[in-house]
Amino acid sequence: MPRINRLSMARSLCGLLAAKHASRINLFRFTAANSLADYFAIASANSSTHLKALEEYLTKALKESGVKRSKPNEGRGSDEWRVVDAGYIIIHLMQEKARNRYHLETLWANSKKLPWKDAKTTSSVSSKKR
Repeated sequence: MPRINRLSMARSLCGLLAAKHASRINLFRFTAANSLADYFAIASANSSTHLKALEEYLTKALKESGVKRSKPNEGRGSDEWRVVDAGYIIIHLMQEKARNRYHLETLWANSKKLPWKDAKTTSSVSSKKR
């Protein structure tokens, strides 16, 4: 499998979230040299069922794309916040209540916010109907 550009993959994952009706999707580039990942994304779900569905959809898309993941998803017992660790991109899936409580965007205010809506990058991750 050819190496996929990491930014393209991050943007594609955001596009997949949008296709499944996630809202307030933001993509950031970690700027610290000692960060655990290159990118992180935050997206909102409208219910605990939607949160679980988004997590399962991303996990399946990553697996089908051949992305090797060393860690399981975090927050499996939470109805408000799940974390999907795809190695170089960490995706935070949150209900609005949790997102408003924790303000992750302000926690990483020094990180660069990136545009993710780019039609050229939508093919990096499988977007087959599920």
